[in-house]
Amino acid sequence: MNRMRDDEVKEIVIEDELLRREAALHLTALSRKEDQKQDDVYRVSQAVRTLGRAVLSARQSVPNITLSELLKPDNFDMLVDTAKKMCQQGKTCTQCWHHNWESFDTIHSSVT
Repeated sequence: MNRMRDDEVKEIVIEDELLRREAALHLTALSRKEDQKQDDVYRVSQAVRTLGRAVLSARQSVPNITLSELLKPDNFDMLVDTAKKMCQQGKTCTQCWHHNWESFDTIHSSVT
């Protein structure tokens, strides 16, 4: 995360326990730190930043919401609205969300 651009999204990623865990799991899956390729680390960073932007966008409606709260069934409509809004703003793409929906599935099953 120290390579990530310093901005509001990075602050959310650092503060949010589930986002940190997601990043750590992906980086651990890449193998030893010495063997990690720059492109692999970049992809993990971008995936986590996409999730961080989703949390940031959701915070416009519910201040201080976390990723784990956003993944609760009661907030599913907000999550879908957030994804639609982000796509319309051009901040993400369908492929990114497809990858992150797989992450949401994994995370959601561990939260519930």
